[in-house]
Amino acid sequence: MSLSLSIFSSSDTYVLLYSASQDCFHIEKVSAMVEKNILRYLESRKGDYLALAFSPNTEDLLKVSRQLAEKRGDAVAPRYLLKPAE
Repeated sequence: MSLSLSIFSSSDTYVLLYSASQDCFHIEKVSAMVEKNILRYLESRKGDYLALAFSPNTEDLLKVSRQLAEKRGDAVAPRYLLKPAE
């Protein structure tokens, strides 16, 4: 299902997401997250991801994810579903 709801431009910001069920972080563009959330809403599906931080670049979000993992006391380095690419 393709949506014609263009809320953000292709140069929008990135979001750091966390999946509790998979215990890992994910970084993607805000527009991609919003589109997926709209589809979930339209299909009455639940989502697992929590939005934790926003930034114009992925490097800042990688730092935030490491700081959050350290603050929570995770013994291992943060895991990612996909490596962020700009």
